[in-house]
Amino acid sequence: MKRHASPISAALLLTVGLLVLSTSTALADAKVYQADALCRGPLVPDLSTGALINISSINAVSVYCGIPRDRTDAKPTAVQVTVVDNSSLLIGDGNFNCFLTPISRAGVAGTPAGSVGTSGTNSAGVTLTVPIPAVVSVDGTLTLKCRIPRRGSLDPSSRLTSIKIVEADPTN
Repeated sequence: MKRHASPISAALLLTVGLLVLSTSTALADAKVYQADALCRGPLVPDLSTGALINISSINAVSVYCGIPRDRTDAKPTAVQVTVVDNSSLLIGDGNFNCFLTPISRAGVAGTPAGSVGTSGTNSAGVTLTVPIPAVVSVDGTLTLKCRIPRRGSLDPSSRLTSIKIVEADPTN
């Protein structure tokens, strides 16, 4: 014997389903980018992974990355960079260092929130959460600056591999 739902129970089930759908919006929108898609600087791109590589065993290099914003009316909730630090502390400071600078639409740089970096050497992929500036202009931009250390003499190159941006969901 086949059982059918009554019209009342079907309507109740539909109402509950619609209520669940309408109240279950995402709280965050996260996007991950390969470093070579957002950044500029004197680095060699790794065409197979999209990472930016400092092949020098002598000098650190700086890279600048424009951070895309879906919500220009709100600050990002997180910006994370994944790096591989293959430096050696035998000659100078060998750490990664990254910070965010807010830029107004008129091109005026604001105050960075502080920096984040690696400590130690030969890190096989470390994710750093970059501090978000206290004031980010409405309709302004953010620029990520990272100092990529030189590699140790017998080590693979240091690299910036990816950037993750987390914002409040634009549909909220």
